[in-house]
Amino acid sequence: MQKIRFAARMAFKSAYDRIVDANRNAGIKIKWVPSLGHDKRGREACILEAVRLGRLGTDHAKSLGVNVDTPMELEVKTSVSPEQVRTNLAKIKAMLSLKPIEVATSDA
Repeated sequence: MQKIRFAARMAFKSAYDRIVDANRNAGIKIKWVPSLGHDKRGREACILEAVRLGRLGTDHAKSLGVNVDTPMELEVKTSVSPEQVRTNLAKIKAMLSLKPIEVATSDA
C-alpha cells in the first residue's frame, strides 16, 4: 500500500512540474484563488495580505466582503480628516465613560 501511495505522489508531482514548466515557458501568469475557510476574521487578514502582496486585486477582495480602503482613500470618500476622526472618537469615548471631553487641538 505504501508503494502505491509513493508512486501516486510521484506521478502527481511529475504532472504538476510539467504543467508549471509549460505555463512558465508560455508566459502564463499565476492565478491566485483564495481558499475562504470557516474563520471570517482569519479570512480577512489573509485576503488583505494577498492584496498587499499583489496576489489578489482590490476589486476581488471587495467582492469577497473585505474592506481594503486605505485611510487616505477613506478620507477622500468621506471628506473626514484623520484629525476629525480622532476628535470624534474622543467625544464618543467621553460620552461612554461619562468623563469630561479633552480634545487635543493642532493649533499652536
